[in-house]
Amino acid sequence: MSAIVKAVKSTHRHPLNKLFHLIGLSLYFFAFFIFISNLIGNQDQNPMFGLALWLTAINLFIVGHMIEDNVRSVTVIILFK
Repeated sequence: MSAIVKAVKSTHRHPLNKLFHLIGLSLYFFAFFIFISNLIGNQDQNPMFGLALWLTAINLFIVGHMIEDNVRSVTVIILFK
């Protein structure tokens, strides 16, 4: 098993964290879809709605890791450490 898979499994054990990540990932990809559709010229969705979804997803990820008591393992924190 790779180190990344071990790290993910060890930092995502609590059921609420898994649920928040499932919801957050859905919102994250929907927000990404909104951003891309705006870039290619489809103006059906407000880009601010996409931003709000993206920020909500990030907050769900962070809250999930707060429940696990391992916020330091969040990718953004690791990247900017």
